[in-house]
Formats: sequence, structure tokens, C-alpha cells
Amino acid sequence: MQKNVIEYLDYTAKRHPGKIAVKDSTAEISFSELQRASFKIAIRLQLQSANSNGMPICVYIPKGCQMIESF
Repeated sequence: MQKNVIEYLDYTAKRHPGKIAVKDSTAEISFSELQRASFKIAIRLQLQSANSNGMPICVYIPKGCQMIESF
């Protein structure tokens, strides 16, 4: 049983990598693409947060695939 959304994404990306995770009016992404994109964002934020002293990060993105990737 998954405890959080990250565990759910890892589990689902392994079992159904090609299945569509998110679809909006202009794009769609699979679970494996979502996992890869979200990890990329997380790494960038971790590198950047070394200088931010643990301050929250505001995300302003219109609803769609990119918003889900950032979350």
C-alpha cells in the first residue's frame, strides 16, 4: 500500500509506464513521462533550495500537464 503520492507515482510508473497519467486540451503525458519530468523539477528545486534556507516555493502555472508535473 502506498503512503503518499510519490510512492503511488513510482508504483504506477513501474506497472503501467505507457498509460496516460494526465491529459489536457493541448498535451498528454504517460506515468513514466510524469515521473521523469517531476524528478527533473525536484532535482532543480533541491539544488536551488541550498541557497534559500528552506523557504517555500510558489508555483504559478495554468491548469494542465505542467501543473501536475510541478506538484
